[in-house]
Amino acid sequence: MGGINAIAKQPLAQITTVGLTPIQDLAQDYQLGVAHTWITGGPNKMAGRSGVVEGNDPYQLVVQIAYQERTK
Repeated sequence: MGGINAIAKQPLAQITTVGLTPIQDLAQDYQLGVAHTWITGGPNKMAGRSGVVEGNDPYQLVVQIAYQERTK
C-alpha cells in the first residue's frame, strides 16, 4: 500500500517471491516485513559528449525485505 498519506493509500504491488523463493515458503519459517521501498525510473538526464542526453526509463517499485526467524 502507498500514497500521499494514509487516507489516500492505494495497493501498489503484491510480493510473490523473495529472490527465487516463493513468499509462502518463507512466511512459514520467517517473519517478513518491508524494510525500504523506493520508485526508480522515469525521466532522466545525463551528461553526454556534446551536451545533455535525456532519457525516459520505465518506472519500477524496488522493495527490500527484512526478516527474522520465527520462534517455535
